[in-house]
Amino acid sequence: MFETVERNENKFDLTLIFKRYETEIILGIIFVFYLFMANFFSWSQAFDYPFLNNSGGSDPYFNYYIIQYILTYHTQLLHELFLNYPIGAGNPRPPFFHWMIAFVATILSPIFGVYKAAYYAFAEFDAVFGALLIIPVYLMAKEAFGKKAGIIAAFLYALMPGNLSAGILTDGRMHTPELLFAFLAIYFFEMAIKNAKKGLFINKLSDVKSYLPSIISYYSKNKKATIYALLSGAALGGLMLSWQGYAYIQVIILIYVVVQSVINLLTRKPTGYLTYITTLSMFLGFLMGAYYYYGSGLISGWYTPEVQMAVLGIAFLILINIIGRKPWVITVPLTIAVSLGGFFVLLKLEPTTMHTLISGEGYFIKTRVYTTIAEAAPLPLGEYINSF
Repeated sequence: MFETVERNENKFDLTLIFKRYETEIILGIIFVFYLFMANFFSWSQAFDYPFLNNSGGSDPYFNYYIIQYILTYHTQLLHELFLNYPIGAGNPRPPFFHWMIAFVATILSPIFGVYKAAYYAFAEFDAVFGALLIIPVYLMAKEAFGKKAGIIAAFLYALMPGNLSAGILTDGRMHTPELLFAFLAIYFFEMAIKNAKKGLFINKLSDVKSYLPSIISYYSKNKKATIYALLSGAALGGLMLSWQGYAYIQVIILIYVVVQSVINLLTRKPTGYLTYITTLSMFLGFLMGAYYYYGSGLISGWYTPEVQMAVLGIAFLILINIIGRKPWVITVPLTIAVSLGGFFVLLKLEPTTMHTLISGEGYFIKTRVYTTIAEAAPLPLGEYINSF
């Protein structure tokens, strides 16, 4: 009798635990399922130390070379002779993934040895980050459509061939950590917008002395939104340290912000929260990326145009804040005139920045040079549909 009661209590406890952590358990199962799918079909080919077997083209071999360089010399590879031999060229790969593998290899070195640990971690981490992608997918779908839709979205995403092919055990191209930071940057920005108070940012624009007290007051009322904005900036900074094409995500965020500010202008709603969140997010992201891009000599080509884009976006928001309280007869023509004037001035003074803004660093508008990159070529329609 006592044994029966004890069994019933244990059963009740397990049921209670499942109900309390239902979402976490389901997401954990999907996570393990993705890891199994990403590992099972390539396991026999992936591990043949010291030989590197990769399916992601030439990129994985150079990525692994950088990791070995870091482990050997304990510094970032900045210039490589065999790129554009015999003159050499700068290392175009941002450092996050390589240094993370080196860090994990150092921790596991007492078990495997540092180079063998790096070999195993390099082979596996694309799959790990691919599995982690289900978390932001769940969070974004949950915010838009509810918890059940979020779980379904996470499960479907785990089954997508397009996602599995990027996270397969032998891929080595490091696309999944890039996607993780991109998704998190957008999700946290979305949450910052959702949690922000939509009131006036600065009550009286003509009173300069009231600016600082107004900003402090706005912060005290929007602490949650501030945290989300900073998390979005941290994710953007992580993306900058993982992928030079981070302008793709930056442009998506800035386009949304500009469109939303114009909608607010036409509906006579405050735009201060957009200015506040965008400034925090962009400032922290570019602060995180500044050291690497400056130190590697890439600041003029891969950093300055993107900073100018962020400044332009924030300047546009400030303009909307200034004129947004006036009648339409004034605000709409003035916004169009200033925007067109700024467009033509920028086109003359900074054509590179304008090209980056319009093309999303070449990801929105393809160039002839871009079309020579095999992995960037669009898939046939049938294969594209099957991937999603």
